[in-house]
Amino acid sequence: MERRARIGAGRSAPTEELLRSSGRSLAALAARHPTVRVVTENWLGMTPDAESIFAVLEAADGQIGLLIDLGNWHGPGKYAELAKIAAKAETCHAKVRRVGGRTRRSGLQRRARRSQGRRFRRSTGVDL
Repeated sequence: MERRARIGAGRSAPTEELLRSSGRSLAALAARHPTVRVVTENWLGMTPDAESIFAVLEAADGQIGLLIDLGNWHGPGKYAELAKIAAKAETCHAKVRRVGGRTRRSGLQRRARRSQGRRFRRSTGVDL
């Protein structure tokens, strides 16, 4: 099984320079640890949307991967943004929320349909 290290791109608000710097830093980290696949995630302040994810991945020049987390982005454009990055993802993290003791499956089912047909390299994690 391939070992992975999930590393956020950063907590700062994204700027072009910070996105490039983050991607280059993640690529350098990956180069120093060739037996571990470094992946970043749509998580924290640096990657609030698909364009910021694409900027980090481009700056990393193919040296890192993407973990798509289906529960990190919020708001009315969430699913459109997730759909934009889904093709770049090599692994996935999904969360199921319990409300009043009941599992809210509708969100997970909708997210799964969005990623249907994606071929992830290894396992997909689901938090219950």
